[in-house]
Amino acid sequence: MWSLKSWQGRFIPSSGADRLRSYAGWCNAVEGNTTFYATPTCATVTGWASQTPADFRFVLKLPREITHGGGLGDISGLSDFLRVIEPLGDRVHALWAQLPGSFGPGDLPALSRLLRSLPDSFRYAVEVRDPAFFSDPRRLEDLLAETGAEWVPFDTTEFFRTPPTSDAERDAWLKKPRMPLRTEALTDRPIVRYLGRDATDRTVGGWRRWVPIVAGWLREGRSPTFFVHTPDNADAPELCRRFHDEVRVLVPDLEPLPVPPEPPAPAEMTLF
Repeated sequence: MWSLKSWQGRFIPSSGADRLRSYAGWCNAVEGNTTFYATPTCATVTGWASQTPADFRFVLKLPREITHGGGLGDISGLSDFLRVIEPLGDRVHALWAQLPGSFGPGDLPALSRLLRSLPDSFRYAVEVRDPAFFSDPRRLEDLLAETGAEWVPFDTTEFFRTPPTSDAERDAWLKKPRMPLRTEALTDRPIVRYLGRDATDRTVGGWRRWVPIVAGWLREGRSPTFFVHTPDNADAPELCRRFHDEVRVLVPDLEPLPVPPEPPAPAEMTLF
């Protein structure tokens, strides 16, 4: 995400290899979606570590061979994946199993086997998309509590409240899941994914319920991570900082986010 085209020249440089470093000046956490599709090289991960401070948070998706391979039984590539991400050290805030919509309550024994087979050197989080888990969450909550894993809610309620009004929203309307709202935390590291709209006022209005919830978690001594998405993500870094500032109003002791770097200088125009 830190190489998003619409951010180049605005939040991050238009070229060069330091885009993650610039992103880390705006936000202190990132979703690692690319690890779902392919395990990065050791050199790539070492570069990620060199561009981020020690307290930066990576929430990395487990490879799809594990989460979407059928039965959650194939973890043959897991050792290579864990070896590759070692340079990140404590920056790995959680490894995140995003499960497909076809994964239902009847598949919980497979999830139990997976979570109990994972090394305890990392923290884990699980995202489910079958609505049946939300109508009767007890079995999943019990399993996650037993294994110390967090339940990651994906709040799409504001996005689906009214029909789409832009090309980006129409595309997301077809791709994003319609998820029931869940606001409970199971561990000391809650993780929330929130999807707003292209209109800033809609995005902000939709997250207002989360501000006191996140503030309450902080007062309880938890360390939440809140990811803000919109259909085009064009203003996401600024929106994340705005959400953080709203939480700080309720929790003044919360550390501010880092000061963003100076915007890239425009290229000089010449006649020749």
